[in-house]
Amino acid sequence: RILEQVDLVEHAARPAVALSGGQKRKLSVGIALVGNPKILFLEYGRAWARWRMARSPSATDVVGSR
Repeated sequence: RILEQVDLVEHAARPAVALSGGQKRKLSVGIALVGNPKILFLEYGRAWARWRMARSPSATDVVGSR
C-alpha cells in the first residue's frame, strides 16, 4: 500500500542505490509513512504536502517547509 501511495510499485524490486534522486525522495516519504504517523514534517515544500494530501486526505496531516 505504501509503495502505491508514493508511486514506487514498479520499482519495488530495485535496491535504493539504483533509484533516481526523485525516487529516493519518494522512498524516504514511504519510509516515514511506515509507522502511520499522525503528523509528517517534510522539508521539500508545499508540492509534497499537496501531493500527499491529495492521495489520502483522511490519513496523515502533512506539514511542509522550505
